[in-house]
Amino acid sequence: MKSFDLRLSHKVLILVSVPIVLMLVFVATLAALQKQAEDEIWRERHSKAVIAECNSLMHNFMDAGMFLFLYEETHQRSFLKSYQSMSQQIPVQINSLKVMLRDSPNSEDSLEQLDKVGGSAVQLLRKADQVIDSKIEGGGSKSSSHAEFVQTSTEMLSCLRKFIDEQQDVERTNPKNEARLRLWISQWLCAGVLLSILLAVALAVFFNRATTNRLLVLVDNTYRLAAGKELRDKLSGNDEIAHLDGVFHDMAFALKETSRRKQELVQMVTHDLRTPLTSINAALKIMSSGISGPLPDKAFKQVGIAERSSDKLLNLVNDLLDIERMETGNFALELQRASAQQIVDAAADSVRALLSARGIKLVVGETDLWVQADPRRIEQVLINLLSNAAKFSADHARVELQVSAADDQVEFKVIDQGRGVPAEFQTAIFERFAQVKMADSVRGKGTGLGLPICKAIVEAHGGTIAMTSRDGEGSIFWFRIKQAKPEEK
Repeated sequence: MKSFDLRLSHKVLILVSVPIVLMLVFVATLAALQKQAEDEIWRERHSKAVIAECNSLMHNFMDAGMFLFLYEETHQRSFLKSYQSMSQQIPVQINSLKVMLRDSPNSEDSLEQLDKVGGSAVQLLRKADQVIDSKIEGGGSKSSSHAEFVQTSTEMLSCLRKFIDEQQDVERTNPKNEARLRLWISQWLCAGVLLSILLAVALAVFFNRATTNRLLVLVDNTYRLAAGKELRDKLSGNDEIAHLDGVFHDMAFALKETSRRKQELVQMVTHDLRTPLTSINAALKIMSSGISGPLPDKAFKQVGIAERSSDKLLNLVNDLLDIERMETGNFALELQRASAQQIVDAAADSVRALLSARGIKLVVGETDLWVQADPRRIEQVLINLLSNAAKFSADHARVELQVSAADDQVEFKVIDQGRGVPAEFQTAIFERFAQVKMADSVRGKGTGLGLPICKAIVEAHGGTIAMTSRDGEGSIFWFRIKQAKPEEK
């Protein structure tokens, strides 16, 4: 199975479980080696304890025989007390040695020998105690007891010497085993570090091939879609990323189809609607001007209404075409060095009649600044902003048009005394078809395309446009474009 056929959840499970399993194996092996090392250390200590116990038992048994012989010869109580003390310790030591030898090599043979020799020694000590208690005297008894003690001591010493030799062999091999285990632990630690590095690299390569590269394809497709380029081929596999890529391709196809239909609609509007509208509008203007002859008052009034309606409809069609050109990149600017004063004067002349009809006073500031712009398009922006200010201003209000320098740019401001723009509309006011629904805007209800067109024109000049407003205190719409360099003399 290829890695990209796995689901994303399975890949995450692999990334998590594989390091955990390998770490558990590593820790378990390391723990086993550590346990072996601890066992070797314990065996070494145990061997030393057995050797010490054997030496102590030999010395005590020899001392017991010596104190018994001295007591028989001198009958001094001090020798008797020493003997009795030794005879009490020896059985305890024999039992202790039996316990130690259970974990020693050849433990069964060792315990059998110790049982035999230890039993004889204990019986000899008991017999000696009985002789002392009954106060038997006589050379024959002493010689027989002494000879028996010498024989038992010889057997005891031989047995203990064997135990000591066995434990010394263990002591000699333990350091080698400990060194070997330490080497194994060091090697295993190094192998664990190396394995962790290799595993990290392998998982990184796996994740990169299985996920990251595929996500980069998705990111690249988003850039291609935004740039209008052809998308890369669909990702293969059954995981979530492949499914998302398939959905993305379907979405791109739907957008392309929508764009195609929109282009068809624009072409239809351009050829099948705009041209007849222009003809109708021109005919109405001719009729209202009286060139084709005088009209009755009632007919003249109806022609005026039709002319204004056709003007609105033609403006709407022109706005839609402008928006479409801007979005498709067919919006050409004729940049030139232009006087800012001439631009604002032309815009003011275009709307002065509209404002005067409602008694709105238009104040235009004077400036000697020049801009690097398309004068016709900047004039269009100012006309839209001034018309928008008039729409939200009361009759006999005041609207100002100001121009000032802002670093290496020229700032245009349109200031009105209307109701202002509520805070909830300020973020969306430059979006297409966005309109402020207020009571005093009814007299100038528009299409919702004026401000988006303004924004597109200003941004096409490399400038910025924004507004500030407080509810009930009017609004300030401003934009900045590049200032023209001084004219060379």
